[in-house]
Amino acid sequence: MSKTDEMLKKIYATQIVLLRKIRKMEEKAKGTMSSDSYSRDLRELDKETEKVMKYLNEER
Repeated sequence: MSKTDEMLKKIYATQIVLLRKIRKMEEKAKGTMSSDSYSRDLRELDKETEKVMKYLNEER
């Protein structure tokens, strides 16, 4: 595995951690947002997390 591939994996792993933290923050903010906006934000986060996880699994 090249140095670039290793760095990409670290970046994507960090991105997953950040996306999960953002999701937790969104869940805590649920009461302050409209339900449509809240649901849309969570779906977008879940899609992004899924894409990154898929990429990492393909690289292994």
